[in-house]
Amino acid sequence: MCVGGPNSNEFAANHTIHHTIGLPDLGEQYRAFKEFTCAAVVVQHLSEAHHQIDWAISEALRRQKPAYIEICTNLAGLTDPSFSDPPIPFAIALGHTNKRSLSAALKSVQKVLDGSIKPVLLAGPRLRPHGRRQAFLKLAEALQCGVATTADGKALFPEDHDQYIGYYWGSISSNCTCETVEAADVVISVGCVWTDYSTLGYSLLLKPEKSITIGTDRVTVKGGETFGCIDMETFLLALADTVAPHPASVVNYKRMLVPSAPIKTEPEKEERLTTQAMLQQIQRVLTPDTCMLAETGDSWFNTMKLKLPRGADYVIQMRYGSIGWSVGATLGYSLAAKADGKRLVSFIGDGSFQVTVQDVSTPPLFWPRRWAPPTGGVSFLSVCPGD
Repeated sequence: MCVGGPNSNEFAANHTIHHTIGLPDLGEQYRAFKEFTCAAVVVQHLSEAHHQIDWAISEALRRQKPAYIEICTNLAGLTDPSFSDPPIPFAIALGHTNKRSLSAALKSVQKVLDGSIKPVLLAGPRLRPHGRRQAFLKLAEALQCGVATTADGKALFPEDHDQYIGYYWGSISSNCTCETVEAADVVISVGCVWTDYSTLGYSLLLKPEKSITIGTDRVTVKGGETFGCIDMETFLLALADTVAPHPASVVNYKRMLVPSAPIKTEPEKEERLTTQAMLQQIQRVLTPDTCMLAETGDSWFNTMKLKLPRGADYVIQMRYGSIGWSVGATLGYSLAAKADGKRLVSFIGDGSFQVTVQDVSTPPLFWPRRWAPPTGGVSFLSVCPGD
């Protein structure tokens, strides 16, 4: 994110200027964005611009998260010898792994898995960047164990895969998923983020002494030994080359699972349309080219019931949990999806929709130039009748 800021001379002049909160402190915008970006800089001096901009971009590339660059308005059109013309393409290594730490972590994890009978893999939202999904899939197929996803990790493992055992969300998990995960002697959680939302108020029965936690840059074994400076993708690929098959959790899951009763898709005359019937109709239009966005609230729980085709994507805001965010996000996500040849389907409740309904005025500005509404994004607005 690159934005303009106050002139560089304003910072020392103690002036109160427009587009501020009325104080001569001009850093409130920078501080606000600093809290939810991986890097934030304010370019006030040309001599520092090259270093600041390169650092912010490198952090965004390395962490696969947004960065904030604020450039003083009076500097934006100037040149400096530190910038080459034409510019040299910028590139950095996206992951760094300490080989000794990697070796020690592999030995420790392998020892735990060798003594296990029915391990389970649990996929979380931090599997999304880079080639982590493919590395995770390789590990899963090497282990041959059951694979569940967290609610915000939905679609990061193919839901048509023979090892997929559903989504794990405590007492509201999919059929038999909670029992399978919590009965496992080892749970390998990869890229999971545990909050009060994702743990149902920290009520999950996962015990640290039965867990192997693989994060973006570290591995923790049974809540104790921790190995740092290990890139997630590198570790997953290395572990996949050393593990033996452990299919017991998949076998147990399939023994317990009772298929759900078929949902009636066509209501009788004068019969009210149910949510279940509507979801069944939506299920029919989902394809591998679908991207799904679920607003905070009922849309979370309803979209969890949909089975996504392999290749489809899914986005849910599980941490901040604000309402109305999806209306504006539908525009940005649909543009990105269209660039990849995909189609966005948004699920938004009427309460959330009314908070940011004014954002609907922006998408039509893009439709005439880019695509027609029927072949672009689709939004399902759920309205409560109030009875």
